[in-house]
Amino acid sequence: MQKMKLSTIELIFVLIAATSLFFATVHQMSISGILPGNDPAVHLGKAKQIVMDEKVSYSEVAWYPPLFHTVVAMLQIFAGTLDVMASAFILKLLIATFYVLIMLSTYLLSRKLFGTGVAVVSA
Repeated sequence: MQKMKLSTIELIFVLIAATSLFFATVHQMSISGILPGNDPAVHLGKAKQIVMDEKVSYSEVAWYPPLFHTVVAMLQIFAGTLDVMASAFILKLLIATFYVLIMLSTYLLSRKLFGTGVAVVSA
């Protein structure tokens, strides 16, 4: 019974932390203007180029996460728009989702290797 209670508390903590990080990230990116983050015009421009050319080409040295622009382009195709406002919203949600996934993977890896206490502090 004690093990189940600890799991429930742990699950609630992780859900609250993930939700808080997601909304804090979206809010932080929303207060700085239409386009969020670092180099947003570059991200949206490269994604738009992928949609318009209907092909993926990475000819230059990429300093961005692998396939990031391809994922943004796919989401723009699914949304059916290349509008800057809609694309900026998609970009905000995608970046916030990546942050949450990074936090969750850090938590799960730390919990597996070092235990729950270290995982809570590291996440």
